[in-house]
Amino acid sequence: MDPTTGKLIAIKSIQVSDNKDTAQKEVLALKHEIALLTKLHHPNIVNYIDTRVLPEENRVEIVLEFVPGGSVKALLDKFGPLSEKVTKLYTKQLLDGLSYVHSKGVMHRDLKCANILVDNDAHIKISDFGASTIVKSNYSKDIANQSKSLKGSPYWISPEVF
Repeated sequence: MDPTTGKLIAIKSIQVSDNKDTAQKEVLALKHEIALLTKLHHPNIVNYIDTRVLPEENRVEIVLEFVPGGSVKALLDKFGPLSEKVTKLYTKQLLDGLSYVHSKGVMHRDLKCANILVDNDAHIKISDFGASTIVKSNYSKDIANQSKSLKGSPYWISPEVF
Protein backbone atom coordinates (compact mmCIF):
# COMPACT_ATOMS: atom_id res chain seq x y z
CA MET A 1 0.00 0.00 0.00
CA ASP A 2 1.25 3.46 -0.84
CA PRO A 3 1.42 5.18 2.57
CA THR A 4 0.71 8.63 1.13
CA THR A 5 -2.31 7.78 -1.04
CA GLY A 6 -3.63 4.55 0.48
CA LYS A 7 -3.73 2.98 -3.01
CA LEU A 8 -2.61 -0.60 -3.50
CA ILE A 9 0.56 -0.88 -5.58
CA ALA A 10 2.77 -3.63 -6.93
CA ILE A 11 6.53 -3.62 -6.45
CA LYS A 12 8.93 -5.39 -8.78
CA SER A 13 11.96 -5.88 -6.55
CA ILE A 14 15.28 -6.57 -8.25
CA GLN A 15 18.34 -7.66 -6.30
CA VAL A 16 21.46 -6.13 -7.87
CA SER A 17 24.66 -8.18 -7.92
CA ASP A 18 27.52 -7.46 -5.54
CA ASN A 19 29.92 -7.78 -8.49
CA LYS A 20 30.60 -4.27 -9.82
CA ASP A 21 30.68 -5.22 -13.53
CA THR A 22 27.54 -7.34 -13.30
CA ALA A 23 25.78 -4.66 -11.24
CA GLN A 24 26.51 -2.02 -13.90
CA LYS A 25 24.91 -4.22 -16.58
CA GLU A 26 21.90 -4.93 -14.37
CA VAL A 27 21.40 -1.24 -13.55
CA LEU A 28 21.67 -0.32 -17.23
CA ALA A 29 18.98 -2.91 -18.08
CA LEU A 30 16.75 -1.55 -15.30
CA LYS A 31 17.20 2.02 -16.55
CA HIS A 32 16.16 0.82 -20.01
CA GLU A 33 13.01 -0.87 -18.65
CA ILE A 34 12.09 2.17 -16.54
CA ALA A 35 12.63 4.54 -19.47
CA LEU A 36 10.26 2.45 -21.58
CA LEU A 37 7.63 2.21 -18.85
CA THR A 38 7.60 5.98 -18.35
CA LYS A 39 6.70 6.44 -22.04
CA LEU A 40 3.92 3.84 -22.24
CA HIS A 41 0.43 5.02 -21.29
CA HIS A 42 -2.39 2.75 -22.41
CA PRO A 43 -5.32 0.98 -20.72
CA ASN A 44 -3.79 -2.42 -21.58
CA ILE A 45 -0.28 -1.67 -20.30
CA VAL A 46 0.58 -1.83 -16.61
CA ASN A 47 1.14 1.72 -15.34
CA TYR A 48 4.55 2.76 -14.04
CA ILE A 49 4.42 4.83 -10.83
CA ASP A 50 7.92 5.28 -9.42
CA THR A 51 11.36 3.81 -8.83
CA ARG A 52 13.02 3.33 -5.48
CA VAL A 53 16.76 2.70 -5.20
CA LEU A 54 17.87 1.01 -1.98
CA PRO A 55 21.70 1.02 -2.20
CA GLU A 56 22.18 -0.33 1.33
CA GLU A 57 20.29 -3.48 0.25
CA ASN A 58 21.67 -3.61 -3.33
CA ARG A 59 18.09 -3.49 -4.52
CA VAL A 60 15.95 -1.51 -6.94
CA GLU A 61 12.18 -1.43 -6.71
CA ILE A 62 9.95 -0.51 -9.62
CA VAL A 63 6.56 0.64 -8.31
CA LEU A 64 3.71 -0.30 -10.62
CA GLU A 65 -0.05 -0.27 -10.76
CA PHE A 66 -1.53 -3.17 -8.77
CA VAL A 67 -3.56 -5.52 -10.96
CA PRO A 68 -5.65 -7.60 -8.52
CA GLY A 69 -6.56 -10.62 -10.65
CA GLY A 70 -3.00 -11.83 -11.13
CA SER A 71 -1.65 -13.28 -14.35
CA VAL A 72 -3.44 -15.22 -17.06
CA LYS A 73 -1.09 -18.09 -16.17
CA ALA A 74 -2.33 -18.07 -12.59
CA LEU A 75 -5.95 -18.02 -13.80
CA LEU A 76 -5.30 -20.96 -16.14
CA ASP A 77 -3.60 -22.89 -13.32
CA LYS A 78 -6.50 -22.23 -10.97
CA PHE A 79 -9.54 -22.45 -13.26
CA GLY A 80 -8.35 -24.40 -16.31
CA PRO A 81 -8.90 -23.41 -19.95
CA LEU A 82 -10.64 -20.13 -20.70
CA SER A 83 -13.93 -20.09 -22.54
CA GLU A 84 -13.95 -18.95 -26.15
CA LYS A 85 -15.76 -15.76 -25.12
CA VAL A 86 -13.14 -14.86 -22.49
CA THR A 87 -10.31 -15.79 -24.86
CA LYS A 88 -11.71 -13.40 -27.47
CA LEU A 89 -12.10 -10.65 -24.86
CA TYR A 90 -8.51 -11.04 -23.64
CA THR A 91 -7.08 -11.43 -27.15
CA LYS A 92 -8.68 -8.20 -28.40
CA GLN A 93 -7.27 -6.27 -25.46
CA LEU A 94 -3.87 -7.93 -25.86
CA LEU A 95 -3.79 -6.93 -29.53
CA ASP A 96 -4.85 -3.37 -28.65
CA GLY A 97 -1.99 -3.15 -26.14
CA LEU A 98 0.52 -4.66 -28.56
CA SER A 99 -0.60 -2.35 -31.35
CA TYR A 100 0.02 0.61 -29.04
CA VAL A 101 3.43 -0.70 -27.92
CA HIS A 102 4.48 -1.34 -31.51
CA SER A 103 3.31 2.14 -32.54
CA LYS A 104 5.82 3.46 -29.98
CA GLY A 105 8.59 1.41 -31.62
CA VAL A 106 8.79 -1.13 -28.79
CA MET A 107 9.03 -4.93 -29.09
CA HIS A 108 8.10 -6.74 -25.86
CA ARG A 109 10.07 -9.96 -26.60
CA ASP A 110 8.79 -11.89 -23.58
CA LEU A 111 5.06 -12.07 -24.12
CA LYS A 112 3.56 -15.03 -22.25
CA CYS A 113 0.63 -15.76 -19.95
CA ALA A 114 2.70 -14.94 -16.85
CA ASN A 115 3.26 -11.40 -18.20
CA ILE A 116 -0.39 -10.68 -18.96
CA LEU A 117 -2.26 -9.47 -15.89
CA VAL A 118 -6.03 -9.34 -15.38
CA ASP A 119 -7.96 -6.95 -13.15
CA ASN A 120 -11.29 -7.59 -11.43
CA ASP A 121 -13.23 -6.25 -14.44
CA ALA A 122 -11.60 -8.62 -16.99
CA HIS A 123 -9.30 -5.91 -18.34
CA ILE A 124 -5.87 -7.23 -19.25
CA LYS A 125 -2.58 -5.39 -18.83
CA ILE A 126 0.73 -6.31 -20.43
CA SER A 127 3.56 -6.29 -17.91
CA ASP A 128 7.29 -7.00 -17.55
CA PHE A 129 9.10 -5.00 -20.19
CA GLY A 130 12.53 -6.12 -18.95
CA ALA A 131 13.35 -7.98 -22.19
CA SER A 132 11.89 -5.37 -24.52
CA THR A 133 13.76 -3.28 -27.04
CA ILE A 134 13.17 -0.16 -29.07
CA VAL A 135 13.14 -0.75 -32.80
CA LYS A 136 15.77 1.55 -34.26
CA SER A 137 14.68 1.46 -37.89
CA ASN A 138 11.64 1.30 -40.13
CA TYR A 139 13.43 -1.05 -42.52
CA SER A 140 11.90 -4.52 -42.32
CA LYS A 141 15.33 -6.21 -42.53
CA ASP A 142 16.56 -4.30 -39.46
CA ILE A 143 13.37 -5.08 -37.56
CA ALA A 144 13.68 -8.77 -38.50
CA ASN A 145 17.26 -8.85 -37.18
CA GLN A 146 16.28 -7.16 -33.91
CA SER A 147 13.30 -9.46 -33.41
CA LYS A 148 15.63 -12.46 -33.64
CA SER A 149 17.95 -11.35 -30.86
CA LEU A 150 17.80 -13.74 -27.95
CA LYS A 151 15.86 -12.19 -25.08
CA GLY A 152 12.98 -13.33 -22.93
CA SER A 153 11.96 -16.77 -21.69
CA PRO A 154 13.59 -19.66 -23.59
CA TYR A 155 10.43 -21.78 -23.69
CA TRP A 156 8.55 -18.94 -25.37
CA ILE A 157 11.07 -18.10 -28.09
CA SER A 158 9.53 -18.30 -31.54
CA PRO A 159 10.76 -21.17 -33.75
CA GLU A 160 12.37 -18.88 -36.32
CA VAL A 161 14.44 -17.19 -33.59
CA PHE A 162 15.39 -20.50 -31.99
